[in-house]
Amino acid sequence: MSRPAELAALPPDYGDLYEADDPEAFDAAAAPPPADIDGLAEEFLRVLGLLPVVVAREEWIVASDGAWLLRSFLVRLLVAENGEGVMTGVKRLNEKLTDEQRAIVEGLPPIVATRDGVIASHQAIAEAFLPRARRLATRWPSELEAATRGHLEREGLWAS
Repeated sequence: MSRPAELAALPPDYGDLYEADDPEAFDAAAAPPPADIDGLAEEFLRVLGLLPVVVAREEWIVASDGAWLLRSFLVRLLVAENGEGVMTGVKRLNEKLTDEQRAIVEGLPPIVATRDGVIASHQAIAEAFLPRARRLATRWPSELEAATRGHLEREGLWAS
C-alpha cells in the first residue's frame, strides 16, 4: 500500500498524530502559544519543592516520575532557548537542540527509582535548568526559588 493510501485509510482524527514531512501542511493558527518561561520556571520550582514529600514517604517511583517531569521541563526550556516557541512533536528533537544542549541532557545522571537516584537526578536537572531559565525569564520567581532551595537544604536534599 502506498503512503497516501495508508494515510487515507486512517481515521479522520489520526492526523493529529501524523508528523508531515512538509511543515506547511499544518495550520499555523492551530499551533500552541509560545513558550511561557516564567510559568515553566514556577512549575519547575513547585515540582522540585515536592522532593522532600516523596522522599519522606519513600515513594521512589513517584519521585522518579517527578524527575522525568523536571527533565521534560529542561528540554522545553532548551528548545525555547533556540527560539522554538513550542514543541511540535516528539519524534524529532536532535535538530532542535545544539550539540552543547544535547550533551547537557545526555550527561544527566540516570533517573533511578531509589533514594540516591531521585535526589541526584533532581539536583542535576535543577542545576542545568535554573541558571538558563533565569536568563530567559521576564519575571524570575526569586522568592519561590529561595524558599524551595532553603526547604531542600533544611531537609538535607540539596548540596550547595
